[in-house]
Amino acid sequence: MTSALKEGFPSLREDMDRLEKAGRKGGLDIYDYFRTFPDHGEDIIKLWSADLPASPQGIALLLNQLTRMVLEKRRPDAVALIDAEWKKGYCPVCGAFPTIALIEEKITRRWLHCSQCGHDWLFSRVICPYCEHEAQEGMDFFYVENRTQEAAFSCDKCQRYLVTLNRVSDLNDHELDVSALSLTHLDVIMQGKGLTPMVNCSWNVFEG
Repeated sequence: MTSALKEGFPSLREDMDRLEKAGRKGGLDIYDYFRTFPDHGEDIIKLWSADLPASPQGIALLLNQLTRMVLEKRRPDAVALIDAEWKKGYCPVCGAFPTIALIEEKITRRWLHCSQCGHDWLFSRVICPYCEHEAQEGMDFFYVENRTQEAAFSCDKCQRYLVTLNRVSDLNDHELDVSALSLTHLDVIMQGKGLTPMVNCSWNVFEG
């Protein structure tokens, strides 16, 4: 995992080298993090950051990717137990908020894609997934000119937004994690308006 992250995030190469070295020497127990997840995971990150040393951002990136792998592996068993009428904006499998939405063509249903385990579920188009505000007033879609398939849903009540692929014909034709990465220009625009993403990911948080 560290070799892939070094290639994708060159600025974190030194952090990944330190994490890899500590792991090989047995000085890094990943299960310490999973045993405390999610309530006290930040405490482990701070401890490792001071001991290695390595940046909290680099450690969090590695742990987030490892968490994703574990949750994806366990997801099929959890999905079999889910209530088909799930109507919340957070994931029924792991409780995380979505990183991207997809609105189908013709049927115009909205699918939400979990940022943490990759599960997809149907959700109302007229309700904010984050705060559950239900009203057309105070909710908007922002588009970049001549790129109407790419949008960002926003809610005035909670000041959150969600990048969205609009009117796409087939959910299965899209790798939504890759699509979310390709829409970071919308993240920049929306955060420039003072809005916050529904969930912070490694690629969608920018300092002003």
